[in-house]
Parts: sequence; structure tokens; C-alpha cells
Amino acid sequence: MNDGREGYHTALGLWRESVAQGFAGTSHNVSRFVTYLRQQDRQQEQSGRAYRDRRGLTVREAVGVLLRHHGDLTVEQQATRTSV
Repeated sequence: MNDGREGYHTALGLWRESVAQGFAGTSHNVSRFVTYLRQQDRQQEQSGRAYRDRRGLTVREAVGVLLRHHGDLTVEQQATRTSV
């Protein structure tokens, strides 16, 4: 899997790699989720808060939550996954 240094410029690239790692969701699901994360980033940038101070998930963390089996997640991660 991509180690995060290169990153993805599109949700489709992220979806393709996620499918290769066993993700069963559709590209539309990943696209919606990436859109949500980008909107959160924009809102926080507009509010003047530093990126490192943000309390949300990074794209990498979000993919990790999506790819793991539900039973392997913490209660907080399960709630995050359900809300997305």
C-alpha cells in the first residue's frame, strides 16, 4: 500500500489501492468520504486554525478505519466509521 509520502490526487486512485487491499466498498463511497475530508480541511483553514491542531482524521487514518474489520476498531473509531 502507498506509504503516504506520495499521496493520491484523486479518490479513484485511493479506491483502486484500497480494493487491492481488500476494501469492498464502491469508488463512490471513497469519493464521498474524500470530499468530506477535503471540506473539513477547507473549513479549518478558513477558521484560522493550524493544520496540526485539527481534531479530525487525516485521509490515511480514515482509510485505516474503513479498511479494518469492525470488531478490531475502538468504540471511538466505530462511531467515526458509522457517522461517515
